[in-house]
Amino acid sequence: MREFRGLEREGDEDRPATAILREERERDKQRADDVVERFSSDPEDE
Repeated sequence: MREFRGLEREGDEDRPATAILREERERDKQRADDVVERFSSDPEDE
């Protein structure tokens, strides 16, 4: 099960947990996409 990181950040009291979790998922997906792109790029292109 996914750990709920960042739900206790100060200043987020007015934001619903679902919005915070959505942002976490988007960041995680972007990081994963960056890793895939970095490792799948053709070394001869560099």
